[in-house]
Amino acid sequence: MVGPDGERPPRDRLSLAPDEVLVAGDGALETVVRFETPAHVDPPALADGGGGATRAATGPGGTTVAFEGTAPVAVGFRERAPDPPTVTVPATPTGVATAITHASAALGTLGPERSHPSRRSHPPLVAFGDRDVPAAVARATPETGIELRLPADLSTCSLAAPLAFYLGATVRAEDRSAPVLRVPATGLRRVFPAADAAFADAVSGLLRRVFLLDCLTRDRPGERLAGREVLDRLGLDAARLRSLSPAERLTAHLAAPLDRLDDLPDWPLATYVDGGIRTARCLPHLLDRLSLIHPAAASAIDGDSLLCRALDEFYRGPSPDGDEDGVGRTVRPAPDPSSMRRTEDVVTADRLMPELRDARVHGWLADGTPVEAFTSTPEAYRNRLAAPERDATLDIAVVCNDPEMSDERAVADIYREGAAGLPVDVTVTGSLARGELADLLATPHDFVHYIGHCEGDGLQCRDGFLDVADVDTVRARTFFLNACGSYQQGKRLVSAGSVAGAVTLTTVLNRQAVTVGTAFARLLIHGAGFERALSLARQEILMGSDYAVVGDGTDALAPARDATVLHVTPVADGYEVATELLSGGDPGRSYASPVTGEDRLDGRVSPVTVGRGTLRDLLADRTVPVVYDGRLRRSTDLAATLRPDPDSGD
Repeated sequence: MVGPDGERPPRDRLSLAPDEVLVAGDGALETVVRFETPAHVDPPALADGGGGATRAATGPGGTTVAFEGTAPVAVGFRERAPDPPTVTVPATPTGVATAITHASAALGTLGPERSHPSRRSHPPLVAFGDRDVPAAVARATPETGIELRLPADLSTCSLAAPLAFYLGATVRAEDRSAPVLRVPATGLRRVFPAADAAFADAVSGLLRRVFLLDCLTRDRPGERLAGREVLDRLGLDAARLRSLSPAERLTAHLAAPLDRLDDLPDWPLATYVDGGIRTARCLPHLLDRLSLIHPAAASAIDGDSLLCRALDEFYRGPSPDGDEDGVGRTVRPAPDPSSMRRTEDVVTADRLMPELRDARVHGWLADGTPVEAFTSTPEAYRNRLAAPERDATLDIAVVCNDPEMSDERAVADIYREGAAGLPVDVTVTGSLARGELADLLATPHDFVHYIGHCEGDGLQCRDGFLDVADVDTVRARTFFLNACGSYQQGKRLVSAGSVAGAVTLTTVLNRQAVTVGTAFARLLIHGAGFERALSLARQEILMGSDYAVVGDGTDALAPARDATVLHVTPVADGYEVATELLSGGDPGRSYASPVTGEDRLDGRVSPVTVGRGTLRDLLADRTVPVVYDGRLRRSTDLAATLRPDPDSGD
């Protein structure tokens, strides 16, 4: 049994022996507690902290340490890891290979526990110039005996980076025709395809398989992952694998029949890159998320193709606003042309249809404007590192500069009510002048939700239009410009200091803008990252491809831990329920299934079939987003519609 959002009951509490240390905290400070008598910790530990310490997870209500009686306790605080150091290398394939080799200095362990994000820190940043590797980075760079020998090509180096980083491999760029993975001590040698796309697919496939085996092998206090029987099926022994060196463990992995690993977890992030110096400069940020990396490839898309794609997506599931056509299918109400926003001078972005691989979220670090992927920039990643630590209270500003969109001001209540105990300060303003809006953007805010109109001259104000390029420094960390054709203004906000934001790519309907804005707000305040929140929210409208994210789409507004969305699908014998961890921006996290109570690896979609009554109780006991038969609902609202079935005795 588990509580809302996978919270464990007291019976699963962690026991600590005398002289053990509890380390807790997800913010700028870690709290260190030392005591000499036995104690119980709730929620339980999720990762060993190294050095004999035990690291505890911080739950929604904090961490509780309970003693049998009165006991002396020492409490201290320490800052979390500082900004990553910088490795300077020549702007050549050899230089980039050196930077990738030293990226592995960020691994906190070389054992299978590196599969958990708590054991991977931010890799050193990359600058270009005469070689300069800080002594601390050189000392921390592991020597695993694993080598990746690559053709001397910038693109090949970038595509190899995730696998090299995770394995702790030494990377060499040299005169050769095809990439090779080698372990000289064990005789392992694997040749990869030479073509970029095929090489990226092979690297990603190998990383995902090795990573899954590490997850199933790791030994972390308080975690009992379901699915470990996979190791038996492959003839692998977890205890033996943990005892091996990185090179020996990789050799054992590749000696197993990995083709039987057909149930790979969904990977949180794939990024599509141009493979040049811009990509090389951004590699540390992509590796921080352990993103898969693929070469960017896309085709132009016209209006007819967009409409056909939108219709296909939109009519997949029923709508609460639709009527049945007599044969059980739902007929959705057609968009009302009279609700179209003004179209004069709206800037429409030319869109691309990217060739996407298997991942939950997609990023684009190349030229062009893709649909179904966020468009990032080096500035977005720099802004994220440079952004000050958030205060305990989220600061959100809602601006309504279009009277016809006043219904969307209700998102302020969503931000206030949906934060699940998180302190939130929401201010609502309207009809701002250009100077007032400029001042608001230049003032520190965690999030600015702008509702209004946008043209080539900028964002609509009561005295004209504000081009955000005229704002020297933007201090709004994130934003939503829910206005027609706001893509260019959003990109300028990121260039001037923001980390990420949602925008529109063309003219949008008023009613659909309100629908997306409301759904997006619910998901953001629940803890979803920007791209994942928007990808779910835009499923609510016909032309969802009119919305996109600029900047680092993995950034999240609310630091909700273990925030989940439930995917519910009606089936013949009940309802299939699958859980997605919204805060799982990094691969390797686990969660307690709200249905079975098992510890499950994020991304391993294993739907559980339940009856109507069980589903109703599950939804009524928590406030989480639910994707019901393809459409976004609130759990409590959906629970209220699941009346008892008189024929089943439910």
